[in-house]
Amino acid sequence: SQTFLAVTLNYSPIEQIFRVMDATFRNVIETGHGDKVNDISRQTIDARSDLYALGATIYHLMTGRLPTDSLKRTLENWSGNSEVLPIPNAINPDIPPEISAFLLKSMEIDSANRFNSAKEMHQALRKAIADVEQREDDARKAIFW
Repeated sequence: SQTFLAVTLNYSPIEQIFRVMDATFRNVIETGHGDKVNDISRQTIDARSDLYALGATIYHLMTGRLPTDSLKRTLENWSGNSEVLPIPNAINPDIPPEISAFLLKSMEIDSANRFNSAKEMHQALRKAIADVEQREDDARKAIFW
């Protein structure tokens, strides 16, 4: 029930969804947001699209909730509403803020704001984990001073 014409809504970036969207539905969206739809349509589907899906998968695993689909998020944004994707550590307080920020970056609506490659994403995750460990180590040391 989560598949929409060859994409899984909760795991797919907007640039993939617009390419497989029903023409009638797309025309309805273009009526109110034509230029923005054209901008999204010009985005290429590349590694950043796959990294969005990976981030959405990790989000789901860590929060226990499906992420809000990128179509809904995009339309809400275009309507001037705030982000509707819940912050991961607001759902699960055991998720460190550094990891939460990592997940949100991987799931940016605009592909230009996502990680550019798996290597970059991996490095960012390693840094986020190192930052968490450092913060926790500093907190432990502060207790004994």
